[in-house]
Amino acid sequence: MRFYVFAAFWLDLGHCLGILIQWIVASLIVDLGKFDGAHKGVALYLAVSTLGVNFYRLVRSFSALGDARPGQNNPETVLGLWLEIVAQAQGWGLAFCAAREWSLDDTDSFFTDPFLHKVGNSVFEMSLVQAGVGWAAAAPYTLAERIVAWCAAYIGGIFTVNLFLVSIVMARRGWWETVPTK
Repeated sequence: MRFYVFAAFWLDLGHCLGILIQWIVASLIVDLGKFDGAHKGVALYLAVSTLGVNFYRLVRSFSALGDARPGQNNPETVLGLWLEIVAQAQGWGLAFCAAREWSLDDTDSFFTDPFLHKVGNSVFEMSLVQAGVGWAAAAPYTLAERIVAWCAAYIGGIFTVNLFLVSIVMARRGWWETVPTK
């Protein structure tokens, strides 16, 4: 049992840190290499790759609910759940940055910042939206921005975090559910 908890935690940690490192390194390469024309392509790559991995992990987590005692084979820790939530917020933030890159007018003040700042700010914004806090900077203006913000709030925040991760997973797959009772 301890092996499963330990392995699941390391997988969650690797997933979350892998996303973080990927967008920081990619953004630094774009900024330090002065690849100004690559902003749209790199933003799209980061969004698609991260959302793809997050979707795969979420489907994998959902599929474990069909087990008779899902906590036995797929235990979760509180820190592991937090890492999954952070990974999802990063994914929505990267999608928000891509939406901004592709849909905002070229004269928008968003384009005056370095790429790392644009990506980091977008991740921060969607983290707040997913948590249900709201906006720290400019609210979404274009349709693409509004779609991503809606997804962050309702898919990432309400559906995934509140309904799935907190309610179902903590009630059925927490490591405390696998502790044998006498």
